[in-house]
Amino acid sequence: MSRPADKWLLCHSRGELYGLDLGWVKEIDYRPQVLPLPTAEPPLCGLVEFRGSQLPAISLDWLLGQPQASAAQASVILEVEGRRFALLVEAIGETVMISGDSLFKLDPFLTADRGFVTRAARIDHRVVFELDLIGAGNFLEGARGS
Repeated sequence: MSRPADKWLLCHSRGELYGLDLGWVKEIDYRPQVLPLPTAEPPLCGLVEFRGSQLPAISLDWLLGQPQASAAQASVILEVEGRRFALLVEAIGETVMISGDSLFKLDPFLTADRGFVTRAARIDHRVVFELDLIGAGNFLEGARGS
């Protein structure tokens, strides 16, 4: 029996493709202005302005446990479990439909990403890693309390 399809927004980091649940995406800014925070610790790297308020900015590279490759080329404003934040990425790709049958679980031993990537999907000849950002809100809460 096939599972329902999901819609993902693809984004790039260090030559890999990552998929974000399109339902979380509120807006994309192709020239994000990041206000640095002197006390911020990775993956939190500063604040971005969104419709008159400041949102925490998280680097996708840092979220995945990698040094930040370069300045972010785009900011994806997300709302996950009632929390809004900006995900800074290298590049934005297309929006794709992911068939439930194309998804597969990844062995936790192989993922050094703090649990934000647990599944992947095959699209044509590419592998796209699903970003599970449900825990990102918890991370932001912890960062605020430190």
